[in-house]
Amino acid sequence: MSNYNAFILCVSLLIFPTSLFADPFLNASCKYQVDKDLLISIAVKESGLRTNAMNVNSNGSIDVCMMQVNLKEWLPKLPHISREQIESDLYLCVEIGAWVLAQNFKSHGRKWLSVGAYNAGFDSKLTEIRNDYINDIKMIYRSVKDGLYDKKLAQLGVNRSKNQCN
Repeated sequence: MSNYNAFILCVSLLIFPTSLFADPFLNASCKYQVDKDLLISIAVKESGLRTNAMNVNSNGSIDVCMMQVNLKEWLPKLPHISREQIESDLYLCVEIGAWVLAQNFKSHGRKWLSVGAYNAGFDSKLTEIRNDYINDIKMIYRSVKDGLYDKKLAQLGVNRSKNQCN
Protein backbone atom coordinates (compact mmCIF):
# COMPACT_ATOMS: atom_id res chain seq x y z
CA MET A 1 0.00 0.00 0.00
CA SER A 2 1.32 3.41 -0.87
CA ASN A 3 1.89 6.15 1.68
CA TYR A 4 -0.64 8.19 -0.29
CA ASN A 5 -3.40 5.61 0.27
CA ALA A 6 -2.62 5.42 3.98
CA PHE A 7 -2.65 9.22 4.18
CA ILE A 8 -6.05 9.38 2.45
CA LEU A 9 -7.50 6.82 4.88
CA CYS A 10 -6.18 8.71 7.90
CA VAL A 11 -7.46 12.05 6.63
CA SER A 12 -10.88 10.61 5.81
CA LEU A 13 -11.12 9.07 9.28
CA LEU A 14 -10.27 12.41 10.86
CA ILE A 15 -12.52 14.57 8.68
CA PHE A 16 -15.56 12.34 8.25
CA PRO A 17 -17.26 10.79 11.23
CA THR A 18 -17.02 7.03 11.20
CA SER A 19 -20.64 6.69 12.25
CA LEU A 20 -22.55 8.16 9.32
CA PHE A 21 -24.98 5.29 9.87
CA ALA A 22 -25.98 3.63 13.13
CA ASP A 23 -24.67 0.38 11.66
CA PRO A 24 -20.86 0.08 11.48
CA PHE A 25 -21.09 -2.55 8.72
CA LEU A 26 -23.39 -0.40 6.58
CA ASN A 27 -21.16 2.62 7.18
CA ALA A 28 -18.03 0.75 6.02
CA SER A 29 -19.87 -1.02 3.21
CA CYS A 30 -21.05 2.25 1.73
CA LYS A 31 -17.73 4.01 2.16
CA TYR A 32 -15.64 1.27 0.50
CA GLN A 33 -18.26 -0.34 -1.78
CA VAL A 34 -17.83 -3.72 -0.07
CA ASP A 35 -20.74 -6.12 0.47
CA LYS A 36 -22.11 -5.59 3.97
CA ASP A 37 -22.84 -9.29 4.46
CA LEU A 38 -19.30 -10.13 3.38
CA LEU A 39 -17.93 -7.79 6.05
CA ILE A 40 -20.21 -9.40 8.61
CA SER A 41 -19.02 -12.84 7.48
CA ILE A 42 -15.41 -11.83 7.97
CA ALA A 43 -16.22 -10.49 11.45
CA VAL A 44 -17.95 -13.77 12.30
CA LYS A 45 -14.96 -15.78 11.12
CA GLU A 46 -12.35 -13.53 12.69
CA SER A 47 -13.94 -12.95 16.10
CA GLY A 48 -17.35 -14.54 16.39
CA LEU A 49 -18.64 -10.93 16.39
CA ARG A 50 -16.85 -10.23 19.66
CA THR A 51 -16.01 -6.54 19.82
CA ASN A 52 -13.12 -7.01 22.25
CA ALA A 53 -11.43 -9.94 20.49
CA MET A 54 -7.65 -10.14 20.69
CA ASN A 55 -5.30 -12.80 19.39
CA VAL A 56 -1.53 -13.24 19.57
CA ASN A 57 -0.28 -14.90 16.39
CA SER A 58 2.54 -17.45 16.16
CA ASN A 59 4.86 -14.73 14.81
CA GLY A 60 4.17 -12.56 17.87
CA SER A 61 1.97 -10.04 16.06
CA ILE A 62 -1.37 -9.11 17.60
CA ASP A 63 -4.82 -8.97 16.00
CA VAL A 64 -7.41 -6.77 17.69
CA CYS A 65 -11.10 -5.93 17.58
CA MET A 66 -13.96 -7.66 15.83
CA MET A 67 -12.22 -7.56 12.44
CA GLN A 68 -8.93 -8.84 13.92
CA VAL A 69 -6.84 -6.00 12.52
CA ASN A 70 -3.19 -7.04 12.60
CA LEU A 71 -1.35 -4.28 14.46
CA LYS A 72 2.10 -5.14 13.11
CA GLU A 73 0.87 -4.99 9.51
CA TRP A 74 -1.58 -2.08 9.58
CA LEU A 75 -0.85 0.24 12.50
CA PRO A 76 2.38 1.62 10.95
CA LYS A 77 0.38 2.44 7.81
CA LEU A 78 -2.19 4.37 9.85
CA PRO A 79 0.01 6.95 11.60
CA HIS A 80 -2.77 8.97 13.24
CA ILE A 81 -4.63 5.98 14.63
CA SER A 82 -3.72 4.20 17.85
CA ARG A 83 -4.24 0.65 19.01
CA GLU A 84 -6.52 1.97 21.72
CA GLN A 85 -8.73 3.70 19.15
CA ILE A 86 -9.06 0.53 17.09
CA GLU A 87 -9.86 -1.55 20.16
CA SER A 88 -12.44 0.87 21.57
CA ASP A 89 -14.22 2.11 18.45
CA LEU A 90 -16.34 -0.52 16.68
CA TYR A 91 -16.92 1.79 13.72
CA LEU A 92 -13.19 2.37 13.26
CA CYS A 93 -12.47 -1.35 13.61
CA VAL A 94 -14.99 -2.34 10.93
CA GLU A 95 -13.92 0.54 8.71
CA ILE A 96 -10.27 -0.52 8.81
CA GLY A 97 -11.30 -4.09 8.01
CA ALA A 98 -13.35 -2.86 5.05
CA TRP A 99 -10.47 -0.67 3.92
CA VAL A 100 -8.06 -3.63 4.02
CA LEU A 101 -10.50 -5.72 1.97
CA ALA A 102 -11.02 -2.85 -0.49
CA GLN A 103 -7.23 -2.60 -0.91
CA ASN A 104 -7.14 -6.31 -1.73
CA PHE A 105 -9.93 -5.85 -4.29
CA LYS A 106 -8.08 -2.91 -5.81
CA SER A 107 -4.80 -4.81 -6.15
CA HIS A 108 -6.10 -8.26 -7.15
CA GLY A 109 -9.71 -7.79 -8.25
CA ARG A 110 -13.07 -8.53 -6.69
CA LYS A 111 -12.58 -12.25 -6.34
CA TRP A 112 -12.35 -14.83 -3.61
CA LEU A 113 -8.54 -14.68 -3.70
CA SER A 114 -8.78 -11.13 -2.34
CA VAL A 115 -11.15 -12.24 0.41
CA GLY A 116 -8.79 -15.07 1.41
CA ALA A 117 -5.90 -12.63 1.47
CA TYR A 118 -7.69 -10.71 4.23
CA ASN A 119 -6.50 -13.52 6.49
CA ALA A 120 -3.48 -15.05 4.76
CA GLY A 121 -2.13 -12.42 2.39
CA PHE A 122 -1.23 -13.17 -1.21
CA ASP A 123 1.92 -15.27 -0.64
CA SER A 124 1.71 -18.44 -2.75
CA LYS A 125 3.11 -20.44 0.18
CA LEU A 126 -0.14 -19.77 2.05
CA THR A 127 -2.52 -21.01 -0.66
CA GLU A 128 -3.97 -23.82 1.47
CA ILE A 129 -4.61 -21.53 4.44
CA ARG A 130 -6.13 -18.91 2.15
CA ASN A 131 -8.38 -21.50 0.45
CA ASP A 132 -9.57 -22.87 3.81
CA TYR A 133 -10.40 -19.31 4.87
CA ILE A 134 -12.31 -18.71 1.62
CA ASN A 135 -14.35 -21.87 2.12
CA ASP A 136 -15.17 -20.85 5.70
CA ILE A 137 -16.23 -17.36 4.59
CA LYS A 138 -18.46 -18.80 1.83
CA MET A 139 -20.19 -21.05 4.38
CA ILE A 140 -20.58 -18.22 6.91
CA TYR A 141 -21.83 -15.88 4.16
CA ARG A 142 -24.67 -18.30 3.37
CA SER A 143 -25.52 -18.45 7.09
CA VAL A 144 -25.50 -14.65 7.32
CA LYS A 145 -27.82 -14.46 4.30
CA ASP A 146 -30.11 -17.02 5.96
CA GLY A 147 -30.36 -14.80 9.05
CA LEU A 148 -28.54 -17.10 11.47
CA TYR A 149 -26.58 -14.19 12.97
CA ASP A 150 -29.37 -11.60 12.99
CA LYS A 151 -30.04 -11.89 16.74
CA LYS A 152 -26.38 -11.42 17.66
CA LEU A 153 -26.08 -8.56 15.14
CA ALA A 154 -29.15 -6.89 16.65
CA GLN A 155 -27.32 -6.85 20.00
CA LEU A 156 -24.68 -4.73 18.25
CA GLY A 157 -27.34 -2.40 16.81
CA VAL A 158 -27.01 -3.93 13.34
CA ASN A 159 -30.08 -4.61 11.22
CA ARG A 160 -28.74 -6.82 8.44
CA SER A 161 -31.70 -6.11 6.16
CA LYS A 162 -30.85 -2.39 6.03
CA ASN A 163 -28.24 -2.08 3.31
CA GLN A 164 -29.09 1.11 1.43
CA CYS A 165 -26.47 3.81 1.25
CA ASN A 166 -27.83 7.34 1.41
